[in-house]
Amino acid sequence: MFTKLTASTALSLVLLPFSCGAASGNLDTSFASNGIAISAIDLIPGGIDEIHDLVVSASGEVYQVGMAQADWTNSAIAEPVIVKHTAQGTIDTNFGIQGVVRVPSVHGVGFAGAVYGAILQNGNLLVASNEFTSNGDLDIILLQFKPNGDRDWSGFTLPWSGLGLGQHSDEAVGDVAVDSQGRIVVVGSTNAYQQGMLKMLVARFLPSGLQDPGFANGSIATASPIANENSEALTVEVAINGDVYVGGVVQTSYSDTDFAIWKLKADGSTDATYGNNGTRTFWFDINGYHDDVLRDLALRSDGSLVAVGEANHGTNSGKSSVAVTAFDPSGTVVTSFGNQTPRNGRLTFNLGQGLEINGATGIATRTDGKMVVGMHVSRTNGRDFGSFRLLANGDIDINYGLFGLQLYSFTYGNNDEVPFAIGVDANNRTLLAGYAGYSNTDHDFMVVRLKP
Repeated sequence: MFTKLTASTALSLVLLPFSCGAASGNLDTSFASNGIAISAIDLIPGGIDEIHDLVVSASGEVYQVGMAQADWTNSAIAEPVIVKHTAQGTIDTNFGIQGVVRVPSVHGVGFAGAVYGAILQNGNLLVASNEFTSNGDLDIILLQFKPNGDRDWSGFTLPWSGLGLGQHSDEAVGDVAVDSQGRIVVVGSTNAYQQGMLKMLVARFLPSGLQDPGFANGSIATASPIANENSEALTVEVAINGDVYVGGVVQTSYSDTDFAIWKLKADGSTDATYGNNGTRTFWFDINGYHDDVLRDLALRSDGSLVAVGEANHGTNSGKSSVAVTAFDPSGTVVTSFGNQTPRNGRLTFNLGQGLEINGATGIATRTDGKMVVGMHVSRTNGRDFGSFRLLANGDIDINYGLFGLQLYSFTYGNNDEVPFAIGVDANNRTLLAGYAGYSNTDHDFMVVRLKP
């Protein structure tokens, strides 16, 4: 067990708020228009389009999946939307209608929440989202689409697979992945077993779309890293042997959340040899006990994990720092990792001169073992994309950008660009995706590609 820290020292860096020169991490001008692709879906005029996930195929094609607002009178009404770009960044006009696929409601009630994607072994795109049922519950739903955007009505036993744990319960998707055998692993949260309390959930589906009877005795695995406390699964990584690593948050008090990891074996049972009987919590608690949120995981070839997210400062302005940590294959913190003195497994930093970080949004691993992290940066006149790169040992790679970091200042609308997802293609080029904000009520899909 660890003793909580009551303070954490943040590394303050002063950087220019733009990407310049020919350094690694600069915009790849061979992609789309000078490295930037913006797509306005606008199901309603000037509507809100927001990317939630980014999927890069083996050939470099880019799928952006997210939601587009469908009704100004009801902000809860939105549709999942997929936009496909070629490896050169142009819209793939052979996909859907001019590169765009809208996902109609299976049950005719409507969607809510986030949308995530992955490539299936048959080359189709898997999409996971949340849909309301006729009784008002929220269920997780899976759909697949052919490379041309057509719904695949033959790949699954049904054209969709659903996941719900009963009437008057909500199941919200947090992420989806495909394992080495083509099975679909879905993680999220549910309040089915204790009304008003959230638990992490994991389910696995066969490539046919049927729920896998060989996983968790044919049921859905649920747990909370701390008994009788709310927890949510926000990301998943699956090892070659089928082991499942679930990352998210657990509420430890009314005003405090921590990083949380839960490891399951390939059969869906909790791996009691990992961490504390299969679960692991971790905290940064800058300036006291405050919210730390794990956003993404990277599973490395040696079985270790790197977790990224944000650590809130506990100030009235809600400022946060980038927060990164690493765990060895047993779930023990790698104390040699990080930038604090003495090293204790924590890497945190923020920026100076009016540049505040809202945290790390995702991590992607390159073929050389280096890891690129996307981050969200706030300025006095808007928000921006940012990224930094870590060496295999966890040190910041000073050969990336300016002393290891890159910030990207664009000039769209109100200068509000917010990243949500990150990916790396086969050529180690990083892609960051999010939205470009023209106004508070007009957001468009946005993806950029960076030099390796």
